[in-house]
Amino acid sequence: MRKTSTIIAMFFAILVLTFFIVNIMSRCTEQERAKKIGGTAKIELESDKKLVVVTWRNANLWILTRPFRPGEFAETY
Repeated sequence: MRKTSTIIAMFFAILVLTFFIVNIMSRCTEQERAKKIGGTAKIELESDKKLVVVTWRNANLWILTRPFRPGEFAETY
């Protein structure tokens, strides 16, 4: 009887933990997850834009771009 109640308690603990993890992850945007947890965030610019700088402001990723100048070419970071 004791072993069964321990298994049931562990099952419910895992279930509650899984619920909280899924709930937290679904509320975060891709940017917030990349900043808080780590990982990557893929940003694709328009074909005629050049990246100047990227920075974090609180939980938001700010991207500064400018138009391509003559003779410039696309780069990947």
